[in-house]
Amino acid sequence: MDVSVHDGVLTVSGERETAQDVSDDAWIRRERAWGSFERTFTLPQGTNPDDISADYQHGVWELTIPHPPERKPRKIAVGGNASNETVDVQEHEQS
Repeated sequence: MDVSVHDGVLTVSGERETAQDVSDDAWIRRERAWGSFERTFTLPQGTNPDDISADYQHGVWELTIPHPPERKPRKIAVGGNASNETVDVQEHEQS
């Protein structure tokens, strides 16, 4: 298994192997797929890749991705000849 983050996209990839102890002609029905796979997920803006963790126990993968901190508007002081007023500025996402 491989878990990686690049440019805000989380990629989980790996390979499932077939059972080695049973020959192909012994199967009546196979419930599980085998072979390589890859899944990608776009992370919310502000997610810190260093905080993401992965664990594997008893055949189950667990990925923990903490919520990014809430983005809040900030105030910017306006200088110049005008009085020192404070203006509310909200950040807008650009597409």
